[in-house]
Amino acid sequence: MIRRGKAARYGGVAKLLHWLTALLILVIVPVGLVMTRLDGGPLQDRLFTLHESTGITILVLTVLRFLWRIGHGAPTHSTALAPIEVAASGAVHWLLYALLILMPVSGYIFVVAGDFPITWFDLFQVPRFLAKDEALSKLGETAHLTLQYAVYGAVGLHVAAALHHHFFKRNDVLSRMLPFS
Repeated sequence: MIRRGKAARYGGVAKLLHWLTALLILVIVPVGLVMTRLDGGPLQDRLFTLHESTGITILVLTVLRFLWRIGHGAPTHSTALAPIEVAASGAVHWLLYALLILMPVSGYIFVVAGDFPITWFDLFQVPRFLAKDEALSKLGETAHLTLQYAVYGAVGLHVAAALHHHFFKRNDVLSRMLPFS
């Protein structure tokens, strides 16, 4: 049953998926930055595995969030928001969904088409749906490295807007997504 716009706050599942994703983004970004600056070796290998595994997890969580949102809708918009803020918020949310799918997919293409090993936290091999293809791998790498800046911008905008509404406008925009609220 689709229940669009009935609640004033996000439900427990939406909050859980949101905050798990946020936590994993706080892990994956510094890991990615550090791993690419290290010389090869066991530490770099471990960080690559952590980065790739976290990316796959973010992809799964994002798909689940997207499906949950389609099936359950979002709460009604805060009455504190102007129409332009509602439109901007919606655009940023959909941009984040797209980026949090495109980033892991481009990383997967880079790794698998480059014939690099890929596991999920060393627990199992990730299925390889692509054959080795250096040109495709390079395209995936370029997309992945380029999209990171869009992710930084979109996440930064999302966080800045939430904090602006909470601390400066003092409205309910952030509290609707806070755990335990």
